[in-house]
Amino acid sequence: MITIAAGLGISGCLDFQETQEDASDDGSRESTEFDEQGDDERSDDEASDDSSERRIAGVELTELRDLGGPRDEPNPTFAFGDHFGATASRRDQGTRMVLMDAEGEVVWESERIDADYSIRTNFTGTSEQYYVWFVRDERTYVRAFDPNTGAERWTREIVDRNERQLDEIVATETGVFQLTTAEHSDQYDQNPKVTHLDNDGTERWAKTLQQEGYGRALLAYEDDLYVGISGKVLRLDAQSGDVVTTYGSIRPSHNGFTRQSNDMYVDTVEGFLRFDLASHEIVWNNEDARRLRGRPVIADDVVVVPSEAGWIDAYGTADGGHRWETRLDQEVRSLTRTGRVVWPSGHDDMLYGFDIGSGDRVYERDDGQYGGVVALNDRVSIMDYDEATLYRVEVIEEG
Repeated sequence: MITIAAGLGISGCLDFQETQEDASDDGSRESTEFDEQGDDERSDDEASDDSSERRIAGVELTELRDLGGPRDEPNPTFAFGDHFGATASRRDQGTRMVLMDAEGEVVWESERIDADYSIRTNFTGTSEQYYVWFVRDERTYVRAFDPNTGAERWTREIVDRNERQLDEIVATETGVFQLTTAEHSDQYDQNPKVTHLDNDGTERWAKTLQQEGYGRALLAYEDDLYVGISGKVLRLDAQSGDVVTTYGSIRPSHNGFTRQSNDMYVDTVEGFLRFDLASHEIVWNNEDARRLRGRPVIADDVVVVPSEAGWIDAYGTADGGHRWETRLDQEVRSLTRTGRVVWPSGHDDMLYGFDIGSGDRVYERDDGQYGGVVALNDRVSIMDYDEATLYRVEVIEEG
């Protein structure tokens, strides 16, 4: 069932609470297990959109350059602006953070970071500053870099891992926000805490949101900070950390929030929904959506999600209606997008590309062992067993 809120007095659909009450995450949405793949796909009888009308006949990948491997050569881990964020690690020699341009050329490299294990994904930032989180001697640190040179600006200890763990990080132009929870505690007694550090590494405020509950997600939007915790979503004043509104009817799962423009997409216990950040209202809620296994990728009119048991599902951004689905024989860990092609990660011996509008499989490759895909504009970095290669993606349209 899809609930569309437009024009229906949506504020009544949100449980605005003055006090914070615990809501149990009972996992009420049914979970799908792997079974033999059958012909049980849902029909695509919804009205087609522009992207589904322009079907892709195929995709060609043109190799641009060998980027090295996952050991001591830069391995792109995410796309940021017009650059790739990359890491180069050796367990016994620390990790270098590397910024690469769209051609795979190194813009800068940081000094090696002496960490307890290789850093892979905690490298993020804004035009003001880049950050990396790392662990040393059971303590978690954040280090800030100059975005133009990679020079270290400051390093600060965040938490003692014997006491708390870092769950989510959000970088903004005014600094960085961090969500931490108590380590080695019951999931309903994690004391979620949000901390704001400014661009100089100074702590501006820290708020423990409730004595009981777990931390789920964090997202910054203009002067607001959205925090997913035990059975609810809180909207905080980003300047002070004060709770502005509690949305008691949104019970987020472990997959976090995904933002596009003024919208936030949330996988919840009851379904998958779109939330308007400007009006603070739910736009639609698809209660029939499968449980997500990762964060969505979003085009102008389609949101594509990695779902449970190897499913990939697409929903219309306007109404939440189911557009298409396909199923792979392994769990899909993540998705990435280059233009109209979406690339799933999680299949060690196969690489696939799908038309984001129709769900048609437009690329297939089985000559390697693939560890991940990172996309930037029309470029895609494909991680093989011991190397990463940068390709240009060329889409061939029908007709």
